[in-house]
Amino acid sequence: MLDCIEHLFKLQLSTSQRVAIEQQDEQGHSDRIPFCKWLQTFLAIPTKATTIWSLISKNIGNFVRINKATNRVLSTLQKEYECILFTNGGVDNQSKKIAQTGLNQFFPTSHIFISEKLGYKKPELRAFELVEQSFKTATTFCMIGDHWENDILGAKNAGWYAIHLTKNPQPINHKKVAQITSLTMLNSVLNKWK
Repeated sequence: MLDCIEHLFKLQLSTSQRVAIEQQDEQGHSDRIPFCKWLQTFLAIPTKATTIWSLISKNIGNFVRINKATNRVLSTLQKEYECILFTNGGVDNQSKKIAQTGLNQFFPTSHIFISEKLGYKKPELRAFELVEQSFKTATTFCMIGDHWENDILGAKNAGWYAIHLTKNPQPINHKKVAQITSLTMLNSVLNKWK
């Protein structure tokens, strides 16, 4: 997001500006138009908030990167599990992000579910049901996500296992929900549920 903003609006963000934007963005989970209104004021961008969001959403896929540790985790997971990618957003934007990061090497097209195409989004129960219907009835599902409401509560309500990736874990009293602070912890949680 930060690199995209710098590029689009020809800015050089300071460290304090980057921190403030990351906090306001809430890891991509803040409401987009209010975020862009805040961004417009914060950076004195002489562009309407709706236009700011339109520009960001069309271009952010060019700036998304995936780190080597995530690649290693996904490579290991796909040897043992049938992995799917289930994301909220528009088909064009999410497809661009998937291609840019190389995630399509881990998830075949038949295993990529984007809310715009589904017609429903997380945490709606129907979105989870549509994903389930694409696989054998005896399949056990586990959602790994960073958004508590959309990913974790949505999965829990659908009867799935859920692993919350968070910087600030809290005590959880549910046998099908766990929290991790790093993807490198993923295998240990999954092994407990086998």
